[in-house]
Amino acid sequence: MTVELAAVGDITLHHVPAPDTYREPWDAADLRIANQEAPLTDGGVPASKLIRLKSPPAAAGWLRDLGCDVVSLANNHIMDWGESGLRSTLAALDAATVRHAGAGADIDAASAPVMLEAKGHRVAFLSFASTVPVGFEARPDRAGLAAVRVRTTYDADAMLIDEQPGTAPWTATEARADDVARLVAAIGTARAGADAVVLALHWGVPPAWQAPFQGPLADYQPPLARAAVEAGVDLILGHHAHTVFGIEEVVSGGRRGLVCYSLGNYLFHPLATPTTLRLDSPSRAYVMGDHAESHETYVARFTLAPGPDGRLAVTAARLHPAVLDERCEARAPSPAEAARINDRVARFSASRGTIVSIDGGAVSWSGG
Repeated sequence: MTVELAAVGDITLHHVPAPDTYREPWDAADLRIANQEAPLTDGGVPASKLIRLKSPPAAAGWLRDLGCDVVSLANNHIMDWGESGLRSTLAALDAATVRHAGAGADIDAASAPVMLEAKGHRVAFLSFASTVPVGFEARPDRAGLAAVRVRTTYDADAMLIDEQPGTAPWTATEARADDVARLVAAIGTARAGADAVVLALHWGVPPAWQAPFQGPLADYQPPLARAAVEAGVDLILGHHAHTVFGIEEVVSGGRRGLVCYSLGNYLFHPLATPTTLRLDSPSRAYVMGDHAESHETYVARFTLAPGPDGRLAVTAARLHPAVLDERCEARAPSPAEAARINDRVARFSASRGTIVSIDGGAVSWSGG
């Protein structure tokens, strides 16, 4: 039997979501996955960083009522309020029976897969992040998130900067080999006990900080996706860019997987009340909410079907467009809004060599 999996992007809650939140494709799925962007805590020690997010512990119950089966926690905010903030988050989710992956008391706990069951199949879920503030990564003796850290270098063209002073350099990025090896090992462990492996990756660059001549993806993202697929991942769910990107079918190392590069925002209350965001770096304006793309999103549905060997593979995807309203909660789009989002997602997918169609108001893909 096929398994229908629904996924949405970033969630940060300050209050109960409105009952008219767009969730039709989500509600009908067998498994539902979201990214919990903010720690669930009333206290904690504030991290020294640009932006800190926080949601009340009661939000764990709101996630449960939304229908979340599991949330990813490996992101650049999960340690915003220190280890005590993480402990509060884990306790609140456990009490609400919302499962979680990507952060824990040490590196083994943070990297461990969550095993989900649907229609007699086992789906392993992992959560890792490449957006890692200093000290946020879990270690053998320290709580934190499961990290694939990235090295960044800057390449300036000497001839160009002489002729065009002030030209921005090329930003080159590469995932650290030791962290990739840890991810590959975690994928192998997950695959050994499951019919399919789903990996959440908090990665990429939001439009507000993208270099205009480099495109929407950072250098490290496609190679990291290939490494994950080769290791056994069937579906990658990306977030952090705060907008939606398209999909790519990756065939590498004799394996096939689907990469959803960015799911965007789904419920992001801080955007509706920006004065609640505490900024430690006033030289860098917080402008993400000013970008129209940050208010475009979708609810993704993936069909996982068994192959001859009994394992599941992603055979179809439908990306149902939505927009964030004045509450910064997803709602059904107008026809014009849907057309704009679908066209952008389709063009992105085509640029990654993956052809999709637009039918029934959504972007559709069928695996080869």
